[in-house]
Amino acid sequence: MQIYVVFQAKQIDRRVGGSKFEVPSASFVTVSMMAVTIFLPIYDRIIVPTLRRITKNDFRSSLEAMVYLHTSDPGLSARLLAMCSSDHDADNLHRLFITSQAKILSSASHKPPDVTHSADCVIQENNEVWIGVVKADGLKCERCFHYTPKVGSYPEHPTLCSRCYDVVAAKTQPAVAAVS
Repeated sequence: MQIYVVFQAKQIDRRVGGSKFEVPSASFVTVSMMAVTIFLPIYDRIIVPTLRRITKNDFRSSLEAMVYLHTSDPGLSARLLAMCSSDHDADNLHRLFITSQAKILSSASHKPPDVTHSADCVIQENNEVWIGVVKADGLKCERCFHYTPKVGSYPEHPTLCSRCYDVVAAKTQPAVAAVS
């Protein structure tokens, strides 16, 4: 990988500003890493908070969200509804959206009043789709970070959702050998 970066660096203009100083091609990786090291704190501490204030975005993570969907196509609506209750957890619709929850609305008149962000679009030439986003219901699972009303339902693990509880509860304790 490093050889490719050096080769690529030899092909571009490495001069700094309008000066005659040229960044050596072998140190190009170091210079780019320094730029990332400098930019990340600026991005994290200045740009992100400023954009949150401007957009009034209440979400720190997509997992804090619940997605509502409505489509005018009954076939697509049925397929989306089936994805909401998939037997295989990875195929659930909320996993596709990388959110904690997803719900399909049967009618456009059932749009929830607390939707903070929404959009309408047309797909496949004539199918209208509405999507809305609200804060997810429930508490945050400390293991998977998803929000669900099931967090707090298990006295042995009060901070876990049902999915994580099943995983943690299924772990067997290691056998202890008796030493005589």
